[in-house]
Amino acid sequence: MNERTTIMRASGDVAPTRADVSAVWEELSRLSRIARQHTGPLARALGLEIEGGALAILGVLAKLGPRRLGEVASDLGLSHSVASRHVASLEALGYVTRRSDANDRRAQVIALTDKGRAHLAQIREGHRRFLDDALADWNDDDIATLAHLLRRFGADLQSAFDHTMTDTTTRRIR
Repeated sequence: MNERTTIMRASGDVAPTRADVSAVWEELSRLSRIARQHTGPLARALGLEIEGGALAILGVLAKLGPRRLGEVASDLGLSHSVASRHVASLEALGYVTRRSDANDRRAQVIALTDKGRAHLAQIREGHRRFLDDALADWNDDDIATLAHLLRRFGADLQSAFDHTMTDTTTRRIR
């Protein structure tokens, strides 16, 4: 396959073959393994205090603002107990605060602190530098294409997952 065919397929002009789709799944699995294996060591190498789910919680709070603990767990696909443990560690570090929800005193609202926002910025800058090094031999157009295709791929995966889960749930109910 030549570069033009690859670009045409990536842009949706040519239907992917089954071999292409299998290769995507294999590469996605490989990238997932690499990410799992290296997340902790990379965080330590970058001098970061948190990783994984706790980092994702900071990201959600930065993007969406203060959230109830249940919403944060749902946003990230975490169990309530796992989200609660991450929030407890973030709170101990001073990166988030918890307060009672004004509408429901039984619920807690989690908010990012200034210290948490600054640490998240440090984490993102460390990741940016790491990826900048990893992609040093790539040109700007290739990086932009990759970013675009990853966003599209993520959205399509989420849509397919939602559709599959709806179909599965509907079939179980019948």
